[in-house]
Amino acid sequence: MSSLPAAIIFVNNDLNDLIISILKDQLYLDDLITLEEFNERIQVDPNYPFLIHSMGLRVLVILKTFQDYSNRQLADICIFIKNGLAYMLENNNGPPRQAFSIYTLNIEDLLRANNKIV
Repeated sequence: MSSLPAAIIFVNNDLNDLIISILKDQLYLDDLITLEEFNERIQVDPNYPFLIHSMGLRVLVILKTFQDYSNRQLADICIFIKNGLAYMLENNNGPPRQAFSIYTLNIEDLLRANNKIV
């Protein structure tokens, strides 16, 4: 099996434990952190996003609100999840561009839909 691509994924915070578990399994997540933790890690080491990518990790960053744009440009993918669908936000800011079922979600499709891989 080939290695999966690395990604920093921003997502809304109003997800239940089942949805979080599905995301962990479907996207093979290595870490799950809040935006505050993400921002702190960048403040300590500005190369943190580079390290994520160079180590081939997939990190899910949970946002309190999509109105907070701090370090949003560092996300490879921004998705809003509601009613079993993950809505890809165009240019990481919105409006929603494409929707995926969380049950068939995979990292390659998300990155491809956001023009991060070919």
